[in-house]
Amino acid sequence: MTSPVERRAIPSLAVGCFVQVARLNRLQKKWITVDAWLQFIKDTSDIASLTNIKSYMFKNYLIASGKLIENSTFNNEFGYYLMSKQLKLDGMNTQKRVSCILITKPGLQPPFVDDWARHIITVIKPSRGYTLTPRIPILPQQSPEAIQTLESPKKSRFNYWDSPETKRMFGDLSVYVSERGDVKKIVCDNVIRLRQAVLTFEGWRDAVENGYEKVDDEYFIFQMRKKSKYLYHTLQLASERITDDRFKWQNICDEAAENINQFEECKQELHNTTPKIWVSSYSIARWFREYRSNNDYFTNHPLRLSRINRLPPIFNYHPNIMMKFITFGKCNLVVPLTAELMHHYMMSELVPEVR
Repeated sequence: MTSPVERRAIPSLAVGCFVQVARLNRLQKKWITVDAWLQFIKDTSDIASLTNIKSYMFKNYLIASGKLIENSTFNNEFGYYLMSKQLKLDGMNTQKRVSCILITKPGLQPPFVDDWARHIITVIKPSRGYTLTPRIPILPQQSPEAIQTLESPKKSRFNYWDSPETKRMFGDLSVYVSERGDVKKIVCDNVIRLRQAVLTFEGWRDAVENGYEKVDDEYFIFQMRKKSKYLYHTLQLASERITDDRFKWQNICDEAAENINQFEECKQELHNTTPKIWVSSYSIARWFREYRSNNDYFTNHPLRLSRINRLPPIFNYHPNIMMKFITFGKCNLVVPLTAELMHHYMMSELVPEVR
């Protein structure tokens, strides 16, 4: 029967044994179930304290140590990846939730797997002559404070601002992902620019492509201010939550939309006299995609439409044919002027001139 001091040292002991076993080359770059990892540790060691550990306890010890994050898509600084999926492996009658661990080089992503059931290893055979010795000895004289020091997880040195996912979402699109520089500065610059678009009179021009061209569409300016307001609050919220392991862009958009809509919601006595303004998180995500795809600028639709040449190519290259077409239409306004009549004149009289 283990003492209380030994029981408190079991999590650190299990994590230390896993770190030692993970260095074996034959166990790397393979998805191995948590049960197989634990059984291999028990088979290769004579540590009595590990015999009563269950697989779910072993997984929780690894997660609490900070070395593993379940179903994380970020690069792990230790090279440890934990995935949990509903699978039906050999010997199972129905699908069950299976947790697997893969070991690779620090900072590298795990390889792509198309068929999980075929690539998962459920049994590890012990190596001949290999004996696992714990790095953290369990001594009765260890104080509870010393055991708690061993159990305390190290703070992760991984910088989420340097991850490939963050660079793809917020970085400069004109260069490769690995060359997108200081993503945090790019986000801060966008927050400042969008904030100026909301709070200043001419600030919206800095958030729109060719914004200092003449724009007479007041509704377009209103839309730019509205989109800037929502994206400004969303990016500000994302910059605060990006270090959270559960960070998801859609969740940030949901929270930003809820906060703004709650702030702008009218009191009960004003509901019948004021319009209801409701913007969903999906609209915010769509606006951000359009903003990002245009090199962090809103598309200047009025300016683009004004530059479109709406003439058909035949009129654009042959102005004399265009004048004949207009003249024929004006001369036949008295008679019923139909599209069939103009088409017949175009094909029988004007098109042969081009040929």
